[in-house]
Amino acid sequence: MASDLERKAKEAFVDDHFELAAELLTQAIALNPNSAELYADRAQANIKLCNLTEAVADANKAIGLDPSMAKAYLRKGSACIKLEEYETAKSALESGASLAPGDTRFANLIKQCDDCIADETSNLSKQESEALADTVSMEDVQPAIDLPSQMPVVTPAKPKYRHDFCQKPEEVIVTIFAKGLPASSVTVDFGEQILSVSITVPGEDSYIFQHRLFGKIIPAKCRYDVLSTKVEIRLAKADPIQWTSLEYKKEPTVVQRVDVSSATGSNRPSYPSSKPKATDWDKLEAQMKKEEKEEKLDGDAALNKFFRDIYQDADEDTRRAMKKSFVESNGTVLSTNWKEVGSKKVEGSPPDDISPSPPAPTASGNNAHMMYVFNRNGVCLLYREWNRPLHTLNAQQDHKLMFGLLFSLKSLTAKMDPTSAEKGNLGMPQLPGQGCSFHSFRTNTYKLSFMESPSGIKIILVTHPRTGDLRESLKYIYNLYVEYVVKNPLYTPGTPISPSSGIDLALLFHYRVDKLETMSDAVILYPSSGRGHVVPMVELGKLISKHHPSISITIIILTLPSETTSTNSYIATVSAAAPSINFIRLPKVSLHPLLVRDIVASSFEIPQLNNRNLHQAILTLSSSSNVKALVIDYFCNSAVQVSSCLNIPTYYFCAASASALCHLLYCPTIHKNIAESLKDLDILVDAPGTPSIPSKDLPLVMLDRSHRVYQYFINTANQMAKSSGIIVNTFESLEPRAIKAILEGKCTPDESFLPPIYCIGPIVSTSESKEEHECLIWLDSQPSRSVVFLCFGRMGFFSST
Repeated sequence: MASDLERKAKEAFVDDHFELAAELLTQAIALNPNSAELYADRAQANIKLCNLTEAVADANKAIGLDPSMAKAYLRKGSACIKLEEYETAKSALESGASLAPGDTRFANLIKQCDDCIADETSNLSKQESEALADTVSMEDVQPAIDLPSQMPVVTPAKPKYRHDFCQKPEEVIVTIFAKGLPASSVTVDFGEQILSVSITVPGEDSYIFQHRLFGKIIPAKCRYDVLSTKVEIRLAKADPIQWTSLEYKKEPTVVQRVDVSSATGSNRPSYPSSKPKATDWDKLEAQMKKEEKEEKLDGDAALNKFFRDIYQDADEDTRRAMKKSFVESNGTVLSTNWKEVGSKKVEGSPPDDISPSPPAPTASGNNAHMMYVFNRNGVCLLYREWNRPLHTLNAQQDHKLMFGLLFSLKSLTAKMDPTSAEKGNLGMPQLPGQGCSFHSFRTNTYKLSFMESPSGIKIILVTHPRTGDLRESLKYIYNLYVEYVVKNPLYTPGTPISPSSGIDLALLFHYRVDKLETMSDAVILYPSSGRGHVVPMVELGKLISKHHPSISITIIILTLPSETTSTNSYIATVSAAAPSINFIRLPKVSLHPLLVRDIVASSFEIPQLNNRNLHQAILTLSSSSNVKALVIDYFCNSAVQVSSCLNIPTYYFCAASASALCHLLYCPTIHKNIAESLKDLDILVDAPGTPSIPSKDLPLVMLDRSHRVYQYFINTANQMAKSSGIIVNTFESLEPRAIKAILEGKCTPDESFLPPIYCIGPIVSTSESKEEHECLIWLDSQPSRSVVFLCFGRMGFFSST
């Protein structure tokens, strides 16, 4: 228990075993994470161990849990004094002194801070006068430069998240590259010369980023933002000096002051020039705008400028009308009258000469029309056409039109993004998942699919309008480009791809893209290891194939550390009897010996260790199929990370009853409302839609909050509530009470959105044998309503009582 660990930690502290005390307190915090007392005690142990940044972080945590704890402020003040953060220390100590006015330690330490601040101020004035001759000028943003060390260093363990920093004259920008973090999981504390970042994601190890900084900052002016791909922290410099590194260095450093007036006095960077006369950039910009306004355009360019000028000079209602009419009519109607279009849906009105959508293609030759590959400067590196009977422009004009179309669409999608005010540089490529962009659009006669790499390479495929999602095909083409163009020493970057590059790259591209066909839809099923999970998923695949024969079914099988022959023989039997179902076996992964003995824990760990293999398997399938969904069971919850990355809808398959699903979905609510482990309680657990169950009769792994499997189930339940849907092996008339509770949201009271529930049961394993099982023969001979069937699953058992 936490109290026993705390007692042992205090005994170790008295005996000067500070490392043991810190370790025991860490274990106690894991059992009782809301105890301010434990954090304050660990802060004191870290002070003794000279782990000062950790001590400040613990003290901050204790203050957050109990703002009235005086000794937490004392711990923070003591650690900050040792870190020479006297202003921060004084502020903490003054807060603590107000809570414990009779404690003389606060007054003594505050006096020490005042003396150190006075000495520091006088020394700083002296250094400023000595360094005045070394004043330098810098550009607006400079990359961080770490001074090389001459001493050999031990390579540290690779951190969980990568970080970097850059700086301006007035601030330092620290970036921690972590994707998809909820804002609630990130905690950032600013000190006078310390930065503490804590990232806590359920089910994962915590990430702690604590550093004493190169220079002092102004905590009140510092801020941070949790974005989709990173955590961005802006540190306001206390002094306009150039930081040569992010972290404080003990060795003497020549401090270079920044000429802020020259760095910030103009919004425009100055560029070196060999001309004797400086260029007036403001005058040049005004002249260019004037020429652009007076330029005489014709054709599509003139029409485009006409509509752009209308939108730019229009009032808010006119802009709303133009947006609404253009979007709802699929680009066929553009109205400026909000009163006319504001209260109704704008129906499409295609011109009379537009023909209806052509029939779906039956051969690859009719599928792909054109392909373009551009670099970031708009140079067409490769063009290929297959089925393009109409040519209205010459090649150069065609390439310019396509590149301009892409630039305009990227700008439009970014400007209309309702979720972000930061539009970024619209001319620069973005990383996957960053910002707002588009990957395809469809008309009634063609579909355009688009991909842009981080280096600005743009690949466009124009295909039949009924072609499926081609994102994976575009990635495949890009991989060809990297392999045969970027790595080709005979190729000159920025020039069109031609046979003179050493091999006929264009022919290779053409051959590969010629292979693209109208891809069929596919569903991937991903069961946990063990025959008891594989069989229900196979029966689900048979059911999907029966009702949707055009959908291909692929079942991905996990390989156990000690594979059973029964599962292998079953898969071989199914493959022979149902050739429409494909099986892919993932390679075996190494598992810790302790986990091998824990069957339930390994059922969660094996899929998590296989995420890389799963990702590659899905990518391979996506190159030839349009993957519509990934169906997983609850042990494979870690697969959501892969499906989210690939933008594939994820569904959970619950092979058990709806009542079991009620309990699983309600687990986070029980965890929130009951602070103790159920193994220490003797209560009735009431889950909506099910009868009350004594706590001791629940699965053993759900009785102990400290058990790793307990947290796995909590994470799974939370993720299920956010999935695309839940498939249940039951039917509504069998479990009406449980189904109703789930549909009404009673099992997930903290979730604002509930995924669809699909009752598809009962799914039973079909046998090829025509002989009736002896159990069924016996059951038929019993009186009506005289038999009760109890199913405890493959790992269920009766207690001795």
